[in-house]
Amino acid sequence: MAWKGSRKEFINEFGAYVHKVTRGTGILPGTLIAQLFLESSSKGIVGASKLSQDANNYFGIKCGGGWDGPRYFIETREVLNGRSVMVPACFRKYGSIKDSIQDYVLFLQENPRYKSAGVFEAKTVKEQAQALKRAGYATAPGYADLVFDVYKPYAALIDQQKTLMAGFSIKKTIGVVLLASAATIIYNKIFKK
Repeated sequence: MAWKGSRKEFINEFGAYVHKVTRGTGILPGTLIAQLFLESSSKGIVGASKLSQDANNYFGIKCGGGWDGPRYFIETREVLNGRSVMVPACFRKYGSIKDSIQDYVLFLQENPRYKSAGVFEAKTVKEQAQALKRAGYATAPGYADLVFDVYKPYAALIDQQKTLMAGFSIKKTIGVVLLASAATIIYNKIFKK
């Protein structure tokens, strides 16, 4: 079942995961989240687009020549020769929202046009959105500004998720240490009498 909800609900549920998936990639969590909001929303609900609901595709990533996974066919709006038109297109289909997020990262990393456009060197969401537009991620003329405008009101909440991710890692580490300590105590009591 595809996920849908408000922007805050998405950030609270998946923000730490986005930080984890993007760590060390050069992709900024704020860029990924803002694009997901833009590409998957319908009537103000994140993940409510037909593509998101039917194919778990939250970024509008098309099949492309190298895609050999499941496919989903639907008409999409493109700006061609300055005109907004509906065209048939093949989109990638995923098993879950997390699969869609992971493939978004791989999609950008595996396409040289994003590297040559400076996507991975960008230091801000605004710079990265401009680089994505230069690389041809979207055909809408004001796409980079849209990404940044969607990001701005949620910047602090997105940044908080990095702290939560770090807290989760610390809790997980402490849990493993406690479990190992308990196992050692039990082992010593049973076998070293």
